[in-house]
Amino acid sequence: MGKASRKLAETKFDEKLVLDKYLTAVAEVGYENKKASRSKAIA
Repeated sequence: MGKASRKLAETKFDEKLVLDKYLTAVAEVGYENKKASRSKAIA
């Protein structure tokens, strides 16, 4: 694999990894907010 190809693969992999972690964190916060909203509605 050439240097340019390797660099491109590393960059794309890193972007996907970061994006996946970001989306997971956003989804968890959204879930926590929904759960908190339901608790307030019940209380």
